[in-house]
Formats: sequence, structure tokens, C-alpha cells
Amino acid sequence: MEYLLGELDAAFAGPHDTVIVFTQYTDTMDYIRGQLVTQLGSGVGCYSGRGGQLWDGEGRTWLPASKERVKTLFRSGELKILIGTDSLSEGLNLQTCGRLINYDMPWNFMRVEQRIGRVDRIGGRPRVQVSNYFYEGTVEEQIYRGIAEDFEWFEDVVGPAQPVLNQIESAIEDVAMQAPGERRERELAARVEQIRDQIEKGRRRPITLQDMESEELPEGVIEPAIDLASLERVLSRIGATSECLEPHAEIGGAYLLTVGPFRAAPVTFRAGVLDEHAPAVRLLTYLTPELEALIEHGIEELGGDPRLSVDNAADDVERLETLAEVDSLLANS
Repeated sequence: MEYLLGELDAAFAGPHDTVIVFTQYTDTMDYIRGQLVTQLGSGVGCYSGRGGQLWDGEGRTWLPASKERVKTLFRSGELKILIGTDSLSEGLNLQTCGRLINYDMPWNFMRVEQRIGRVDRIGGRPRVQVSNYFYEGTVEEQIYRGIAEDFEWFEDVVGPAQPVLNQIESAIEDVAMQAPGERRERELAARVEQIRDQIEKGRRRPITLQDMESEELPEGVIEPAIDLASLERVLSRIGATSECLEPHAEIGGAYLLTVGPFRAAPVTFRAGVLDEHAPAVRLLTYLTPELEALIEHGIEELGGDPRLSVDNAADDVERLETLAEVDSLLANS
């Protein structure tokens, strides 16, 4: 705990205004918050499978809080430290923070990458500082330390050699289940060497975005008929569907959807708006019940015929059968 307190002091004395602390277990989260709340009081918040919780200094107790409120307070800086389990890495984008501490390291390192993905995002801090804590003498500490002797985790492992991460989890589990002794030590050394070899191979020949871009698409690949921007343009301008979409008064790029079972449900077609306001706002996209209800309503308003009738320049009635055709028409009108 003293080491954590020292790192927190260093973070706040340096360039960081906020810090995220991830734990693997709720009990660990409760222990840490109990230690920190005596120093920072309402500056500490937490999030786990129980939901969000904020410290009430007057009542001397933890009160429930929504995910949106926890995120808002943390982004504004009212919460200095946010402690959470891996539930915190699900749907909470916290790119305003540049300091992350993994107090407990899970066996599955992909979960660590997901944690880091909450802060290392487009529009976030140019540099994110990450600390990983291990319990000294444990199998996971020895495996992680053995690998880290010659490799940078987030350059050599969580990049070009991602397939190796599954081997790390398997190695920790297999070795940890063995009784302590020379046999386990030999198995540990062998597994570390095997993983290091795989990382080295991956580092020599990484799969990069450039590699993916250079590959030719197989024949028969069809581009989307319409993207989300076009979908918004169409559905927000056709009377049969636009009447169900009221622009949100407080969130730009969002709407209040009223159709079928939905009553003033906040929705958006834009990933950036979703990233900023999830889970209060839902993405209106293919296969979601909100979009299906909206399109079904539009078809009903058109008399059950999903095609639109428009008058062309020759005074003939033209039938538009796809949203892409409607979008093209609206773009040129």
C-alpha cells in the first residue's frame, strides 16, 4: 500500500490530475478505497460489478452512483482517483486520464490491454503512463518478470505478438497448479523460454496495419450500401422517420427516439457521440432494436411498401428501392 501511495503522490506532483487504479477483485478495491478515502475523501470514486459508488463525507458512507455520473465527475477532475475492477473497462472511456495503475494483474493479459484501452484512445493524452503490480514470489510475477527482461510489454507483446498472450495465461495457470519444488521451477523456466521465443518471432515479423492494407480483398467482397452518416442523413430527413427523431437539446449529434416501445430514448448515429456519452446514449445502427423499430415504423407509414416514390425531371414516378438511392437523391437535392 505504501508503494501505491508513493506513486499517487508522484503522479499528482507531476503532470497528472487524475489516476485510475484497476483491481482484479472487489475485495481489493474495497481495501484500497478504504485506505485512500481517509486522505482524499470525496476525491475517490469506484466502479465494479456493484455499479458506481461515491463517498459521502457527511454520512461517512459510500452511496450508489450511475456510470455516467462517475465518468462525468472523473473527467471534470472532481474525482481524483477512480478505483475499479474490470467492470470499469466495459463501456467507460476515460481518455482524459493519463495515469493508470494495475494493482492486480489478471492471468489473461488481454484484459490488461482492455483496461489500457479505456484511457489510450484517440483524443486522449499523448502519453499514458502505466504501472503493473505483482505479488512478489508468485508464479505470475516470475513469468511476467522473465518475459520483461528483454521485451517491452506494449511494444513487443501487446502489439505484434498478441497471439502469445493466450500462452501466458495458460502457462501461469498450468505452473501455478503444480506443487512448489524443483519440478515446478523447471517447468516455469521452460514455459518462459517458450513464450520469449514466440515473442521474438512475432517481433521479427509483426503484422501491421500496412500489411493489412496491402492485401487484396477477395473477390465478392461488397462494400456497405450505406454508412452511418448516410443513414442519419436519410432517416432524419424522410418524414416517415424524422418525426420519430427529435434533436437532443443537450447532446449535439444525438436524438430522442420515440417509436414503438421507445419513449424519448437518447440515440445517435455517430461513434464519437457514443464514445462521449455511453451508456446514456445508444448507437442507432444495424440490428439494434431501436433502428429496427424506426425502419418498421417508416415502412408502415409508407403503406407497407419500403420503396419511396419521387417525381423525376420528366414528370414520371420513380421508385427508389434502397437507402443508398435515397441518400444519393437527398445529396443532390
